[in-house]
Amino acid sequence: MIVEKGIPMSSTKKVQKREKISQTKYFREKNAIAYCTKKEFLKNNINLIKSKNNKTGIPQGSPISATLANVYMLEFDELLFNKINEIGGYYQRYSDDLIVIYETRYEAEISDFILDLIKDLAKLEIHPKKTQTYRFRNIEKVNSCFHVDYLTKKESQNRKLEYLGFSYDGEKVLIKSSGFSKFYRSMKRSLKKSASLAINGKNPDNSIFKSSLYKRFTHRGAKRRLIYKPKKDNPKEYKPTKKYYWGNYISYINKANYSMRELNGDDSIKKQGRRFWNRFHLLLQFQVNRVNDKKSK
Repeated sequence: MIVEKGIPMSSTKKVQKREKISQTKYFREKNAIAYCTKKEFLKNNINLIKSKNNKTGIPQGSPISATLANVYMLEFDELLFNKINEIGGYYQRYSDDLIVIYETRYEAEISDFILDLIKDLAKLEIHPKKTQTYRFRNIEKVNSCFHVDYLTKKESQNRKLEYLGFSYDGEKVLIKSSGFSKFYRSMKRSLKKSASLAINGKNPDNSIFKSSLYKRFTHRGAKRRLIYKPKKDNPKEYKPTKKYYWGNYISYINKANYSMRELNGDDSIKKQGRRFWNRFHLLLQFQVNRVNDKKSK
């Protein structure tokens, strides 16, 4: 293993050395950082690196990819922003997701303008299934949302505009149901894993560590707080670090509700997350019973 060690009389400089570690449980204690050096990895695994000989495009996954993409789209953003601004509309882009809002009378003109920009200036392809058009109308004093099919141009009612994790039906902005489903699956998976560790792990009393689960999946862990760690000379005492715990998905729900409350006129988003408290306890009780059943056998 490659371990990282400090240099005497220096608080910043460190040196990497090779050291044999008998068991994986000692990796953290020995400050192990890798199985081999970068040079060794490239030498022994050079055949794993395959080039597609791409002459265009931006590499995906690198730290600078998002920055390069934004630089590439600067001229596109400027031209589209100015065009939309001329007609009193709104344009916003986040990565490859963009939204344009304008009056229906400009629909054909703006649609053609955007498609031409994407094809001729940006040299990109637009995905028909990911391109959505919505029209909003006030019907009997209620704002209604109509989805326009990309190919047939036919309208269908009772649809919602979706953008960056939110949905809008013409009246209220809500968090997409897929976000809640993902959070619920994560909750279910973590509770099941905690129960399995309690049954098969080395915990003396074979119990589920409930406090960490409460912090991760309920309002008890929704507030930002400073992280403390045990003192080296006295592990029973704790000292503050410079790191913060920034909350959980409930924190996101609360912040979204605060931002959208004026538009919605109520706490609609907050109400979406209220069911998690009961669901959490139902899942927790199920796993506690599972652990207790194993204990009794």
